[in-house]
Amino acid sequence: MFTLYQADNIKSFYNISMDFESFFLCLFIIKLVEANIVEGQPNNRLFELLAQTLFLYSEKIDNKNLVLDAFCSSLWTIWAIDPTWIGVQYVAIII
Repeated sequence: MFTLYQADNIKSFYNISMDFESFFLCLFIIKLVEANIVEGQPNNRLFELLAQTLFLYSEKIDNKNLVLDAFCSSLWTIWAIDPTWIGVQYVAIII
């Protein structure tokens, strides 16, 4: 078992807190990730996807729902679920 004594901030996503819509979309995304990780098991693909998504939301983007759709599609790919099978209607229900 490993014990973590020190950590460094890699990237700060402070700009997300300035935009109310981005904040709640990121909160939803983080809750999805948190609900689908297993304690103590690394998942680098999911971490990279989360970091890239948070970075996009920290920038000034016009279509926030498109980023959410892309995140969900990539998450389903990580879970080995075909996103075309689920359909666009399911993504609209999540939003």
